[in-house]
Amino acid sequence: MKLKQGAILWINLDPAKGTETKKKRPCLVVSNDHYNRYFNTVLVVPISTSDKYRTLEKYVKSPLFIKIDKGEIHGTALLQHVRAVDPTKRSDGEVVANLSQQEISSISTNVQQFFLKNRCYLLIKAKKIAPNIYIIDIGGYFNNVFEGLFC
Repeated sequence: MKLKQGAILWINLDPAKGTETKKKRPCLVVSNDHYNRYFNTVLVVPISTSDKYRTLEKYVKSPLFIKIDKGEIHGTALLQHVRAVDPTKRSDGEVVANLSQQEISSISTNVQQFFLKNRCYLLIKAKKIAPNIYIIDIGGYFNNVFEGLFC
C-alpha cells in the first residue's frame, strides 16, 4: 500500500494508553512520499470531531489544531498526536480525501515545530492583580513571546 502525504484514511488507533488518541477515526498522513515509499509505516495525525476544537479559543488560535473539511471528513487535525502506524494492519487502505499541496505544506511546517530547539507550545498568560500576585491562564501556542511563556 503506497500512501501519499495529505491522504486521509480511517485508522484504528486501538489499543492506546493514557491520553493517546483512541478508536477508529480519520487520520491525515503527514510523512512525506519518500518516507511512505520505503517504510512499512506512515506518520499520521488523528482527526477529531469534538466540538471543543472548533469553539474554544485556545484551540481555534493554536496552529496545533487544524480545521479539516474535505468531502465527508469534518473535524480537527490534532498535530500534537503524531503517530507511526502500519496502514496494512490498522486500515482498509481506502483514501477518503486528500489535502491540497498548499494545505499539507502549512501543516508540515507546524508539525516541524515539534522538532526545533527553543519552541514552546504552551502559553501561560499571567494577569497581575496585586504586587507579586498573578492569575494564571494556561493554553494555546506562542513562540518566543513573554506574557508569562515558560519553556
